[in-house]
Amino acid sequence: MTFVGPFSYRLTMKIEPQWAEIIKRVVGLKNDEEQRNFGTKLKEHLQADRMLHRHYDFTEFFDSSSGLTTKFQRVHTDGKSYSGFVGDFRDAGYL
Repeated sequence: MTFVGPFSYRLTMKIEPQWAEIIKRVVGLKNDEEQRNFGTKLKEHLQADRMLHRHYDFTEFFDSSSGLTTKFQRVHTDGKSYSGFVGDFRDAGYL
């Protein structure tokens, strides 16, 4: 495919991490009993900035005539969401 002249695009991604699988691999939980016990510990020690249950919407806009690339990120967590323009798509917090 050959492009002639200026072009632009909008790329939108929705990311819904499988947090149970991520925790199982990161923590090294081997069976269902270990997973239940770890889940109980998580519920006992709640933290506001925990990443569990978050999901994300990422949108990148590009315009070749201006050379401008803009990134917009929305983070959904606990019935709330926050969003804004970002330099890179990312999130930080505790599992």
